[in-house]
Amino acid sequence: MPDGHRRSESLAVEIALAENGVDFQVRDVDLKSEAQRDDDYALVNPQRKVTALVTSCGETLTESVAILLTSISVIST
Repeated sequence: MPDGHRRSESLAVEIALAENGVDFQVRDVDLKSEAQRDDDYALVNPQRKVTALVTSCGETLTESVAILLTSISVIST
């Protein structure tokens, strides 16, 4: 988020990915201006919700818990 504060859902994902050595890039979405409702963001997540993760395989995960479980599953295999 532009003000430097992350929502707990996205922060948990960022921490988990970083702690497990996953290379990722954060792209902030300005929730105050409702940027998640823009057509550009809908290309990433048609539900227009935050958090979303696009994997290196092109798969998009759109729920924080799904991202956490998938990252744990991938890392532990």
